[in-house]
Amino acid sequence: VPGLPCLPDLPGAAPVAETPAAITGTPKVDETLTAVEPTWDNPVTLTSYQWQRDGVDIEDATESTYVVAPDDIDASITVDATGTVLLLASTVSTSEPVIGLIGDAPVPTTSPTISGAKRFGETLSADPGEWADFSELSFDYQWYRSQGRKNVQAIAGADDRAYRLTATDAGRKMAVVVVATRAGHTPTTGVAATGPVDRLASEIDLTVKRASITRKKRAVVEIELSSADSGTPSGKVVVRDGGRKVGTGQASAVTGRATVRLKRLKPGTHPVVATYVGTKAYARAQSSPVTITVTHD
Repeated sequence: VPGLPCLPDLPGAAPVAETPAAITGTPKVDETLTAVEPTWDNPVTLTSYQWQRDGVDIEDATESTYVVAPDDIDASITVDATGTVLLLASTVSTSEPVIGLIGDAPVPTTSPTISGAKRFGETLSADPGEWADFSELSFDYQWYRSQGRKNVQAIAGADDRAYRLTATDAGRKMAVVVVATRAGHTPTTGVAATGPVDRLASEIDLTVKRASITRKKRAVVEIELSSADSGTPSGKVVVRDGGRKVGTGQASAVTGRATVRLKRLKPGTHPVVATYVGTKAYARAQSSPVTITVTHD
């Protein structure tokens, strides 16, 4: 044929793959695989490609490279390399399969953080941090509170980015677990912690049954605890006359009240003060002084 090189086996001879098609690269999601062209026995052979998943052609995957997709996880990936001579005769060489793998976990450039006032009734917000592929990620949240010195407790239903602090959180450390997920990749877990949350406000009211007694009598005081935040404080209360402790009691968990009979006081006036020692959840509080007068008779 005028203008064509003088080549053996032309026209019409299908090329022979002296070395088969192959695949290089790591078959993880979002990684790029490259088809290695067969070595054809005919130097004018043109090669085209078709990537397959479990033996079925992948739509539009006809280049020499292929980016692994989430649908390829656990599937057999192969590439057909078709050698064609002068658009007439062709041969297909199929690579050995590789198995699609889940992609690497996303990596944050900054860690998650928590913002917001740590007070009862206020709202904490979780920031998932910065990620190179942020737009392709979804985030899940779970809030925790400390439970004792070494334990934490998942808060039921607290799985939003924001969390409103409750009375149960008072005095406890808070944490949020952030799980970043990208299709076809191993999830990444990050943790942000804060705390402790401010203790609930408490108030203490002190009254005396009799403001004037004889030295032979022992004064009796009534104590009542309350909170402007939530619930009723309870626990130990101490009554002092100046720096001297003259009585202790336990305020009821139900009523917040306690009746305390004081030690004998010397004749004179005694401005006594009651102090609530507080708990992990409720803050310490001190009453206004109340004067008790002790007479000789």
